[in-house]
Amino acid sequence: ILMRKENIFNEFEFENIYFVIGTCFDKNSDQMIKFLNSIKNSHIYLTETPVKTLALENYSDFAKSEAESLSKNPIELLDQAVEKSSDNDLIIITGSLYLTGLIKQKLAELSY
Repeated sequence: ILMRKENIFNEFEFENIYFVIGTCFDKNSDQMIKFLNSIKNSHIYLTETPVKTLALENYSDFAKSEAESLSKNPIELLDQAVEKSSDNDLIIITGSLYLTGLIKQKLAELSY
């Protein structure tokens, strides 16, 4: 996986990568966040998923300290990432398919 990460992110020219991440309670969120933070110019935005969520208050102190922003509302965090990003940046929604599905549904209702 590490080799793949290096290859993927070295092939593209992004100034910053914004991760909107929400995990289910049965996943190792610290490991995910540590991995994502190892990527150059990464920014973590921590949220909750709509199903099987790990509530923000239940994330570890490590996870919360690594996040630039925390919100129970994933759309609010996506808006923050969009506001902060430039044309040379990438925003990735990750951590849970429940989260990506919710944001995909909401994006269909909104116009960015």
